[in-house]
Amino acid sequence: MPTTGPTIRESWRDSTGRVCATGWLEGELHLIEVVGAGIFEFATQSGPTLRRAAAGATDAVLEDARDRIVMPLCMQVRGAELLHGSSVGTPHGAVIMTAVSHTGKSTLAVALAARGHELRADDLSCFQTTPAGALHIPLPFRPSLRSDARDWFGQEFETIAERARSHRLEPSPVAAVFVTCRAPDATPGKGRLTRLHPAAAFRALLPHAHVFTLQDPERTRSMMNAYLSLAESVPVFELNVPNGLEHLDRVAGMIESAVSGSRQAD
Repeated sequence: MPTTGPTIRESWRDSTGRVCATGWLEGELHLIEVVGAGIFEFATQSGPTLRRAAAGATDAVLEDARDRIVMPLCMQVRGAELLHGSSVGTPHGAVIMTAVSHTGKSTLAVALAARGHELRADDLSCFQTTPAGALHIPLPFRPSLRSDARDWFGQEFETIAERARSHRLEPSPVAAVFVTCRAPDATPGKGRLTRLHPAAAFRALLPHAHVFTLQDPERTRSMMNAYLSLAESVPVFELNVPNGLEHLDRVAGMIESAVSGSRQAD
């Protein structure tokens, strides 16, 4: 990141549109102020530390802000990439489901976990590209669902969440990425699944990238190359999902079949 000239300032918003965090540079340091938690700082080669806690911020709030907001951005600054999306581990590798907020990517990941897969990320999925393909990098996370989805899964969600919190995960090859959106015009009760050509996959993935800043040309160029590599080396699907929690298991089965089929074809 540049260390001279005007200070870079960035803001991030939550799903309601409110600013939840602000970032800037102080020399070699990257700083992020998380609303209600405090100010964290990190350098390119060091992990985040707390500079100053907000009034009334508890240890739990600080830990959540560090793991959910600051640590992922620290990884992105260091050269990894972030997709807005949840991930599960399958026998073929990690599967990432990326989407805008309230599309149901976390709910779909839990549905896959209920079918025996390992929950690997919620809300942000971290990856790195290598000559051999893309690698999913696990980060600390706490699974969360909207109340209607929690009620749908019941105690099973609590079991899945506890298992995710207690397991230590290792990096895993990315087997596939699903760019997920709602399909109100689809046949009722059915989803649509389309494998994307690498050029279309690149265009579909890029809007879901999560970054510290786009004002650093060198880092932005590196990010673009990583997404080009991801689109070329990993099967990327467009997944249109029908409304309704009752369709989750069917859509999860579609994902399993697509991942298995693409691995056999490749």
